[in-house]
Amino acid sequence: MRSTFAGLDVARKALATQQYALETTLHNVANANSPGYSRQRVEMGADYPVIVPGYNGIIGSGVRIDAIIRIRDEFLDYQIRNEFTISSYREYCATVLGRLESFFNEPGEGGLKEAMNRFYDAWQNLTRDVTDSSLRAEVRASADVFCNVLNSFDYQMSQLIKDMDAAVQASVNSINTKAQQIAALNYDIFMIEAEGKYYANDLRDRRDLLLDELSQLCEIKIIDENNYVTITVNGVRLVSHTDVTRLGVAFNPELGWHELEWVFGPNVKLAADIQSGSLGAQIQMRHDVQFVYRAAMDAFAREFAMTINYQHRQGYYIDEDGDWEQGIDFFVPSGFDDDEAAFQPTAFSIRVNPLIMNGLAGLDLIAAVGLDEDEEFSPSGPDGPYPGNNINALRIAQIRNNKNLLAQIQEGINDEISGTWLEDEFGLIYLGNTFEEKYHTFLLELGIRADSNFRLYETSSYQTKMLEQRRSSISDVSLDEEMTNMIRFQQAYAAAARLSAALNDVLSILMERVFR
Repeated sequence: MRSTFAGLDVARKALATQQYALETTLHNVANANSPGYSRQRVEMGADYPVIVPGYNGIIGSGVRIDAIIRIRDEFLDYQIRNEFTISSYREYCATVLGRLESFFNEPGEGGLKEAMNRFYDAWQNLTRDVTDSSLRAEVRASADVFCNVLNSFDYQMSQLIKDMDAAVQASVNSINTKAQQIAALNYDIFMIEAEGKYYANDLRDRRDLLLDELSQLCEIKIIDENNYVTITVNGVRLVSHTDVTRLGVAFNPELGWHELEWVFGPNVKLAADIQSGSLGAQIQMRHDVQFVYRAAMDAFAREFAMTINYQHRQGYYIDEDGDWEQGIDFFVPSGFDDDEAAFQPTAFSIRVNPLIMNGLAGLDLIAAVGLDEDEEFSPSGPDGPYPGNNINALRIAQIRNNKNLLAQIQEGINDEISGTWLEDEFGLIYLGNTFEEKYHTFLLELGIRADSNFRLYETSSYQTKMLEQRRSSISDVSLDEEMTNMIRFQQAYAAAARLSAALNDVLSILMERVFR
């Protein structure tokens, strides 16, 4: 027959099981606001039954705890991490492109378009009287403002590139730190779950939270090997059980920024290529700012300076001895000291020729006088046949919107640079559009890309939020549900305690009568 105390054993199991359930409920409530926490549930089941000799059947032996599990949907985790990678990439791209748009401040005051139009207007005003020093000073001042606006673009873009390079280094450090933490959690989870009796639920939550954060930095592939995970990035194992392959950076002096590399040992380093996540966006936008947008403004400034210089050299000014001299370059690169040196732009950090900027004497070097269609001076000025000639000033002013004149000038420039290092380095000037049209096209393409990336980010962000809401509905703690469970387990515990007390009374009566 069964043991006399079998009923007490059933009651003991019931009390213990309901107590564990209550403690698990308390654990859920305590972590209701913990990031990454997944609610846990006690899985109860009937304990192994007992076969009673002489009785046709088996008798239950109470309740037992099969496991304490966490409520988690792994497929949702996979989807969310993919969306994290896409969303963080698009968010960073949209942020950088928006920042670029703010640099140019168009349309608005203080922009390049306004400075360029003031430059043209100054030359147009000079045509009224090329001997007026105040009008010449206006030309020089407007040109200086135009250069300062370009210089500010150059500085802002260079600073943006430096900021993104610093962000790349910070992202690499973050990836390495998270990889080390995941490897440490792999070890702890493996040690707890090795025998297959227990589940390291809280440690798994911490690891999943790190995996979510890591997926925002770069695209990761996760191989779940029960007790630990293996993480690969572009086919390279970042984490393998407790081993971590470090991601490093190496400075490239030619480009002026850091590039990625895998560090397999002190003397073993291979180039790394990451094209997704916020790190991939930082690398991509750093390249695009330098080689797309900065290069485009570089070409714009170079062609503008070479065009004005070419026409300015066609003009004439009177030197100190009263002789006519052909015009010099109006714009030069920063650091230029020799007025006879060729214009060799290395960036769009141009400035007005220091000779022209040299006080009142520099004003006389502005070559506003030009030859007429017969290649002769036209006596049209109020102070004699030559000083009042305004032909060259007028031609420079007409560069604004006279496409025929612009094409003639730029064809002349192409003839000059054809076969030289300038053609090899920068190519010939493309003919057809005015500088205002080129600048407008540049801004239009930038704006379209910025708007497109922002819309893509909004779409991806919406998808991410929807998936996170679905995961929250499954894994997050519901205080109402936990309170309901608490009452249910509390009542079950109270009932088990009443049963235990009743059985205790039965045994007490039995003992009293047996041993009386």
